[in-house]
Amino acid sequence: VTDASFGEFARLLEYKCAERGRSLVKIGRFYPSSKTCSVCGHRLDALSLSVRSWDCPSCGVHHDRDVNAARNILAEGKRILSNTEGTAGHAGTVAAVVA
Repeated sequence: VTDASFGEFARLLEYKCAERGRSLVKIGRFYPSSKTCSVCGHRLDALSLSVRSWDCPSCGVHHDRDVNAARNILAEGKRILSNTEGTAGHAGTVAAVVA
């Protein structure tokens, strides 16, 4: 049920964006947004769901899991829209733009 609800939400969002001449960028569900440092790009091998905050072993920045993920998703969306290199190749990154 949850999967169907999210699929319907995505369908409606695509429709509304197309109707209003907006772009919609989809980031793949396996994109490692939570476990990649939004400051230096270091990627943890594993990060369990119970860990709500973590410190980057590379640059030392403290991250709230959800805020860090949001920053990474925003950056990835901008990268896809600008068609530049960067995190291309991360599992699940999909350039599906509706204009």
